[in-house]
Amino acid sequence: VRFAAEFGSIRVEIEGDVLSIIRKIQSKDEDISEIRAYISDVKRMRMNFISCGFQHAGRQANIVAYSLATEGLNLNMVRPSVVVTVDANDRNGVIEGSRVFRT
Repeated sequence: VRFAAEFGSIRVEIEGDVLSIIRKIQSKDEDISEIRAYISDVKRMRMNFISCGFQHAGRQANIVAYSLATEGLNLNMVRPSVVVTVDANDRNGVIEGSRVFRT
């Protein structure tokens, strides 16, 4: 969410493969779990966008990102590669495609 805001996106759809976290973010109830600080941050940051949606996507739907992360771990990298798919809709409806960032 922070990356999308810093990138200048105004409409974002964020997919994740951890359904419990997606539900916590979508819930209007206050989170009382151990990760409540992170959930609160995400809920607060989503106000920076015209629209910001969160959707569950199973690992099979994100097989490319999963495969690249696994490969990075297998190469014994200090930190794994991170794949970020950016759909940045500007006010004209232009969509910017996928980008790969390495940390």
